[in-house]
Amino acid sequence: MNTLKLVGKHFHIEADLGKFYGGVYPFPLVMLLDGHVVVGMCWKKWSSGKLTGAPGDPYGVVQDLLDSIRFFMRARSGELVGVKRETVREYGFRVKEDSLIYSATSIADSVYIFLERTRDIVKVHYYNRLLDETDCPEFRGKQKGTIELSLVEFVEDVLRISRKYLKNYASIVEQIMMKQREEPYDHDVLWEWYREIKELHQKRI
Repeated sequence: MNTLKLVGKHFHIEADLGKFYGGVYPFPLVMLLDGHVVVGMCWKKWSSGKLTGAPGDPYGVVQDLLDSIRFFMRARSGELVGVKRETVREYGFRVKEDSLIYSATSIADSVYIFLERTRDIVKVHYYNRLLDETDCPEFRGKQKGTIELSLVEFVEDVLRISRKYLKNYASIVEQIMMKQREEPYDHDVLWEWYREIKELHQKRI
């Protein structure tokens, strides 16, 4: 099973587990959110004009998405993780002064993802640097954007894709990491976060 595929209502994630880059972002990864290319790249010659994976980490995707929800559920007004509010604004994103912001740095290389919660809405601000200079016409001008989801739909979709990853792919990824003599991931922690969020979510809805 070389292709990892996690499909939710809003998220669509694919990773080629047959290719191993090593390092922090070991696999080619594509991540779409409501059709927007948050992670991925395209070049007429290099990728035959097709969307292809950028260096990323499926474990990092699940880790950051689950961790962002834990932060959103516990944080106080105006708290931040991994980024200054001014920095997010410098990338051209409008963020409120008292919103919660989580910088998702473990997902992929050359992509900036800022998750912002304002009341019952989650805004996903993204800047995909690898699409900045694409020569594929369908992706020009689409390197940056903001997608809004209700908090409930965001949580439910993250739980959905996280469960699929943990049940169907975690052991495969572990085998690859062992074969490549890389430090193993801590999937037990992700299971703990998954159960914690699911329990909290069921109490609140």
